[in-house]
Amino acid sequence: MEDKTLTFDRIKDTLRSRPVGAVGKYRFFSVMIPLVEISGELHLLYEVRSSDLDTQPGEVCFPGGMIEKGETPLQAAVRETREELGVPGKAIEIYAETDTLYAPAMFAMHCYAGRLDISEMKIGKDEVADVFTVPVSWFMEHDPEIHYTDLIQEAQDDFPYEKVNSEGGYPWRRGKVPVPIYDNGKYPIWGITARITNDFIKILKGEK
Repeated sequence: MEDKTLTFDRIKDTLRSRPVGAVGKYRFFSVMIPLVEISGELHLLYEVRSSDLDTQPGEVCFPGGMIEKGETPLQAAVRETREELGVPGKAIEIYAETDTLYAPAMFAMHCYAGRLDISEMKIGKDEVADVFTVPVSWFMEHDPEIHYTDLIQEAQDDFPYEKVNSEGGYPWRRGKVPVPIYDNGKYPIWGITARITNDFIKILKGEK
């Protein structure tokens, strides 16, 4: 029978042999921040989600989706970009991973920036209604309009306050979630996609 007695060495080996994850049951997604060249100028490319989708129909997003079992975040970003935009693998050049977005709704978004060749693009109409681009220079010159939503923790009625020595209730922490909006014409860029965009632009400006 295997000896499972905990020792310093056993704990050290366990910790060093596992990848770093997240505390809690997070869902993990990956997106690509696609840089494309149009008439000699660099643009960011965005998708408009199909109105037939169950989640965020008609909203603006970057190409991406849920990380499937057995694949890395990078592999997921490349796969989703290929599927949604109908581009070959050779059309995608990932430069680097940028910052990861952790959302209050218990999901995390890995973000990868890179170059995208759209000369052979054939968008998948089941998921993507339209695509559009915005010059990077426009973002460098225009900050988003920032609004906030309140993040309020409310315990369920059966929460056992007496077990945590707080029979009179507990002052749960509250927070605010930024909701940036870029008003740049036909399609508003807002929410999570705007947060990722704003973060990326701050990196380019040397502010992060």
